Amino acid sequence: MLAKLRRRFVLITMTLIGVVLAAMLAASVISGYQAQYARIQQSLASALMMGEEADLRPWIGERTYADRATIPPFASRGGTSDLPPTDGTTPPASMQPVYVVSVNNATGEVRAGANSVAIDAQLLSNAIDRARASNAENGLLLDLGLSYAQLVYKDGQLTYTRIALADCSQLIATTIQQAAMAALIWALAMLVLFGISLYLARLAVRPIEQAWDKQRRFVADASHELKTPLTVILANNNLIMSHPEKSTVQQMQWLESTQQEVLLMDNLVRDLLLLARLDEGDIGAEGSASNVDISTLTEYALLQCEALFYERKVTVTSRIEPDIWVSGFVQQLARLLAILLDNASKYAVPHTQLDVRLHKQGGRRPKVLIEVSNISAPIPSAKLEQLFERFYRVDDAHSGDREGSGLGLSLAKAIVSEHRGSITVSSQPLVEGGTRRGAGSQSDAHDRPTATDGADKTQPEATTATEKTSACWALTTFRVSLPART
Repeated sequence: MLAKLRRRFVLITMTLIGVVLAAMLAASVISGYQAQYARIQQSLASALMMGEEADLRPWIGERTYADRATIPPFASRGGTSDLPPTDGTTPPASMQPVYVVSVNNATGEVRAGANSVAIDAQLLSNAIDRARASNAENGLLLDLGLSYAQLVYKDGQLTYTRIALADCSQLIATTIQQAAMAALIWALAMLVLFGISLYLARLAVRPIEQAWDKQRRFVADASHELKTPLTVILANNNLIMSHPEKSTVQQMQWLESTQQEVLLMDNLVRDLLLLARLDEGDIGAEGSASNVDISTLTEYALLQCEALFYERKVTVTSRIEPDIWVSGFVQQLARLLAILLDNASKYAVPHTQLDVRLHKQGGRRPKVLIEVSNISAPIPSAKLEQLFERFYRVDDAHSGDREGSGLGLSLAKAIVSEHRGSITVSSQPLVEGGTRRGAGSQSDAHDRPTATDGADKTQPEATTATEKTSACWALTTFRVSLPART
């Protein structure tokens, strides 16, 4: 499908630009042709008018010559040309050389005026016949290589047709040459455009390819996450149905297991729906935006997670500045804090401390900074940018841990983005072989630079806080920046 999309992009691009370029080149050729043709017609008209101003008689009489000379336009067809007469009745030397004759419409007698050029008799006869038969004031005789103009006048009782002829072979040759050059330019331009279009097509389709790959990976991961609880539910139902004689109490463990899997599926579906709404920028359904006391909300989130911290054998130290306000959706901000605290406690080394800090950063645009730090397994720097992807695991495999849906940090990033903020993560290895440090020794981490993105991390094997370790642990810090309410 993407290859078809690239081909269509190239085809549409080349068609549009090719048509525009062809129109421009055609306009250039036509413009040049019209300019040359206009000069020829101006010479023809001037020749006719000059004869009219001389009371027509000099044009009907015998030709006179001052000197003979060869002028190229007619020489190629066997004619000869002469220098202009001295009576001033021919066009100036800067005009196109013109041959003028007068034809008696009654008798067909042809008389030449005081012309500066000579023309073959047979060619002249054909040109006169064709011009008179056309009944047009001017035109082209392409097969003869001539352009003509004519007018009808009366001399007493007689009616004459004066015909002026000029060479247009140069016009035809120049036009053909310009058309050939334009065609060559068009062909070369289309070749260059084809290469550029292929390159641009790859650039244009690349985001679509990435989105397509993410979508396929998301569908596969979501299917995997849904398949496990469905398998458990089906297995529980088969066990219950295979022992119809047992009471509900006797089969309570299977019912409870089914209930737990249904709750996991419900949470997963709710997270997916929330992500879809956040992607569409529609979080208004969760409530209206308002001024939120983020200090109080953070303290409340810590209180709600106390049992979770106890169960996971971690302690918490907090440094929360009072009376800090932001503008946003209180339910989503509460969800953000819950996700950060849940993720930090889930993957922290047991018997270590979490450090939660909330403070305000001044400046022209004040910001609120939320920092959550823990001691965990190190995260490779190459994978930091992928950590907020949906269902992503650092070990590239689905963990056996069934507590989360794998969407927590994706939701956190979406919520922060919706509040015009940013979220980053850093994972800085601690000294190998040293004693693991709790939050009390993590205060220096707040001044360290952070990376961009973070995600659920693999739980390291639990040990005591005083144990020496040969492994390298890392201080992982999630930092959220939100616009402060002034």
